[in-house]
Amino acid sequence: LGDTLEALSLPAEKTIFSLANNHLGDHGENGVLSTVHFLEKSGLRFFGLYRGGEVAPAIFTHAELRLGLFGWTQWMNRDILHGTARAYRLPDVFQPDWRELKSRNGLHTLIAAPHWQLEFRHFPESQARQWARQMAEAGFDLLIAHHPHVPSPVEKLGEALCCYSLGNLVGVHLSWPTKIAAIVDAHVVNRGDDTGKIAMLHARPFFFHKIDGTQTVTALHELPERLRKKVRRRWEMLYPPARE
Repeated sequence: LGDTLEALSLPAEKTIFSLANNHLGDHGENGVLSTVHFLEKSGLRFFGLYRGGEVAPAIFTHAELRLGLFGWTQWMNRDILHGTARAYRLPDVFQPDWRELKSRNGLHTLIAAPHWQLEFRHFPESQARQWARQMAEAGFDLLIAHHPHVPSPVEKLGEALCCYSLGNLVGVHLSWPTKIAAIVDAHVVNRGDDTGKIAMLHARPFFFHKIDGTQTVTALHELPERLRKKVRRRWEMLYPPARE
């Protein structure tokens, strides 16, 4: 894990993991607990795990902003319904009064990380779009989702934004579209009446390009010409370039 963070230039102190995904229960409750133990021992922060009590986001502070992060998964390969730790699931999402919880905890921004939808589909399903609208109406400011293994568009939902999928960051790459991914910079207002609102999203697309037998994170403009044109056509299908 340390090698992966180093390769992606992600300092551990600025990295937060969502544990809410369909693989969390693959090795039963002991697997969940050993994962938690490893992360806590390594000083790595995480969210998306229900350990009893009130359904609530994990709270982090960054640049004087109080951020609430809530991860949940639509799918589980092996569900854990009992015990001391499990992933948050769909029924948990709409249980709290998120606006009241946000106010009570002094949160400036509420961010969700849904693990949803079918794999290998670029465009969001109607059910996911409905959940996204409901979450935006409930008080979430930003949704950064995953599981399809390929990137998907962004949708503006009132004042909230939803990234339906960013593609793969780490994991197995199958067909070439699964090698397209993006890192998104979210700019959050940290002063004045608009504190906590999402001011801008900046997507940084890249491609896992094999160089000397190693999958290398490569900016699109650095790809060989033929591959660059192919990848850019797919990216611009999802994110059409602005017209002047």
